[in-house]
Amino acid sequence: MKPNSFMLVLSAWAIFFLCVFFAAKMLKRRKVLKFSLLSVFTSVLLCVGILAQINMHGGYMKSWSEVKEFVSGSGTVQAKPVALPPLLGNFESDVYKANFTEITDPTLKGNNFSGSFMETTWRGPQSKVEQKIRVWAPEGWQKMRDMNVIVMLHGFPSNPHLMSANLQIPSTLPALMKNSVTGPTIVVMPELRPDSREPDCVDLEGRPAVGTWVTRDVVGMINRNFPVSHDRTKWSLGGISAGGYCAGVLGAHSPEVFGNLLLLSGYDDPMFGGLKKLPPNKRSDFVISKILPKVELPMRVLASSSGNDVDAIKLLGRLAKIKAPQVQFELDYGSHGGHNWAAWSENFKDSIYWLEHKKAPNASLKTAAAEPKSKYGIVPVYLTFAAYSLLIVLAVVLFHRRQRKQLDDGYTPSKARNLGVWVLCLALALGAAVMGTLWLGSAINLKMETVQSFDDFAPLGRLIGIL
Repeated sequence: MKPNSFMLVLSAWAIFFLCVFFAAKMLKRRKVLKFSLLSVFTSVLLCVGILAQINMHGGYMKSWSEVKEFVSGSGTVQAKPVALPPLLGNFESDVYKANFTEITDPTLKGNNFSGSFMETTWRGPQSKVEQKIRVWAPEGWQKMRDMNVIVMLHGFPSNPHLMSANLQIPSTLPALMKNSVTGPTIVVMPELRPDSREPDCVDLEGRPAVGTWVTRDVVGMINRNFPVSHDRTKWSLGGISAGGYCAGVLGAHSPEVFGNLLLLSGYDDPMFGGLKKLPPNKRSDFVISKILPKVELPMRVLASSSGNDVDAIKLLGRLAKIKAPQVQFELDYGSHGGHNWAAWSENFKDSIYWLEHKKAPNASLKTAAAEPKSKYGIVPVYLTFAAYSLLIVLAVVLFHRRQRKQLDDGYTPSKARNLGVWVLCLALALGAAVMGTLWLGSAINLKMETVQSFDDFAPLGRLIGIL
């Protein structure tokens, strides 16, 4: 049974509901301590069930070895960085030819789909990395010329198969092209995890050459198979979260390829993969705010953050202090939002305007060095959780007292009333499990920053796969 299988999800939910039943049974028998312990256990099981659901929907962890390495933090190795190979002059060779197949899965295509969404499993001739590449292109792209290119990198743990739908690319770009906001554009989404370990972003000695894969092989393959522009100012490298960091590092090391960088909720320092194990004197070569000022070709950089996305806000603050005449920075901070798809889909749409030197509707662009704070915050959400928890605890206490009083009075309930007591016990057991899960999720959210307000529960639902 694989960690992203439906059977695992089904098993997790079956065990969860079985434990809820036994917790309800303990409550009905007035065994409060056993009920409390079972409630804690069912809360953990509910978290496991939700995580299994997320993994099945998103396909983040495909093997148990990946799960083990992710949980234990052993999915990285210390290795020496390797310089990127020279960029080839042309890509007419057949080694850059790829055979794409159309994607028909409506889940991957998203709502209000327009255009062509295709994928290929392809082996890079320079990196020797073999992974999937997905491409969205506008309808009739075969007859177009000099198309803009946006290469979007996924985060971690993640893969790009839901990126197009979650960023609303197939509905956003056609509308913007129809309204003459931008010209013909394709979006390329390569995978960044050739093995089970954390992604490295760059080439490391003894590791898959992911940097070469993105900046040399994928670039060559797109040039060979699509009618794209050869003007570097029409090529953009972007990413979300960890992909935003990768885009910043790879873009700074490949200015001859990419004229624009889109760092959506990215961060400044390496946090995953082999780069995070580098000694301090070597890490500086992979800190975005330290390497972008060294870029020798003109480059435009859009960095975005929202809500209390601490690491992304820190990146904005550092970029705002850079004085580099050859690099133009645009710092986009929105007070309402978080580290989630809802924020990134808005950021992506705004970035299309920015690429065309146009101001996006309702965009809040700031360049102040101060690190902004959200005026909304998550306090109302946590207060709601606290109120809900108080109600559940009070309900359990009152139920227990009433049951004990009836026992002391010698009261014998009817069958109908006994059934009602069972239903109430099940509801309280389920409510207690949800209560524990809310607080476990809140603890995780302090680090992940996915939910920053009630509005963020919709993208959380999409992450789980229930919306």
